[in-house]
Amino acid sequence: MRGLLSGASTFCRRFAAVLKRCDGETFLKKGAVYARVAHFEEGIDKHIDALRRDELVFKECFKFVYGFRAELESLQPDFDGVDSDIVERELGYVFAADHDLDVYAAAFGTIKTSVAAILKEEDGAVMVDLGGLDPEETFFKPLMHISGRCTHVKATWK
Repeated sequence: MRGLLSGASTFCRRFAAVLKRCDGETFLKKGAVYARVAHFEEGIDKHIDALRRDELVFKECFKFVYGFRAELESLQPDFDGVDSDIVERELGYVFAADHDLDVYAAAFGTIKTSVAAILKEEDGAVMVDLGGLDPEETFFKPLMHISGRCTHVKATWK
């Protein structure tokens, strides 16, 4: 779901970047695209409000975002031929890499939390044999080092 939302966000940002830098005539021609996607704004607001109230239905949200992204992808030919610099053409790659780093950092945090919870269990539900190794030195420190690198890369980009 997050990947789908990230992709839709990338399309929106790219279209906005193209419209910001084009000439007036092109803006008026390409600005007509707004009529095709304006109704999606209300749907996005509806899903954000549902999320705030903790009432989000993921299946409905997924269908909506999938349709929104499909509509955005169908608009791609409308933007072919619009002069754009390398920054705009590569914007999608940057956002995708940024998203990937977020996913990696979240995964490392989840792994750390899960393993720490397993190691702290005292009821004996899970047998843990570390063979005399210190989990802090052999597992947690390297994991957090990698996670820190993701954060460092993101900070360098910004």
